[in-house]
Amino acid sequence: MKRIHFFASKNDIQSITDLVESTDAVKYILAHHHFHPMSGPDAPIYETARDIPDLGVAAANQTVNCARYLVVEHSTGVTPMTRHIGKNLPDGGKWYTAYEAGNCRECVEFNAGGFWSDGTLINGLVQTWSDDPAAQRLMRRFAAGLKKNFVAKINVYWIGREANEFLKNGGRLTFNSSAPPEFNIKIPE
Repeated sequence: MKRIHFFASKNDIQSITDLVESTDAVKYILAHHHFHPMSGPDAPIYETARDIPDLGVAAANQTVNCARYLVVEHSTGVTPMTRHIGKNLPDGGKWYTAYEAGNCRECVEFNAGGFWSDGTLINGLVQTWSDDPAAQRLMRRFAAGLKKNFVAKINVYWIGREANEFLKNGGRLTFNSSAPPEFNIKIPE
């Protein structure tokens, strides 16, 4: 599995996704849309990241709970999975149909992270669970966008232009706003 971690504002994110989208058309499918009440009964599918509502705004206070999108080449068909969740609960659980990265070898999973309500910048992540050539091509496109448009790399994290300015001005960059300060990204001395 390949992973690329980054910190980015909305403009930083769009600098990556614009480059990804300039090569070949892609689509962004909200994974596990039932966890995100704004999406409605069907998973939204976007032709460009610029159409994703609240891009650059973290959906949760930690990376692992932020909205994730499956990114695939536009012509790739993606089939959602249906599974029963919570069968041991008093109400017997519920059937859910959702898109999942494990059900699409050609996709990468894109989590934009963004600013949380307390002003913390939560990191984003691009990853693939597959060695499929289509997924690897998308990973290379995302990596090229980061290398071209981001200004720093601190530890494993790529830092966007605006995210870097935010950090320089005392802003907090972390994977979890509830984590202690020692988990914050710091400018190397």
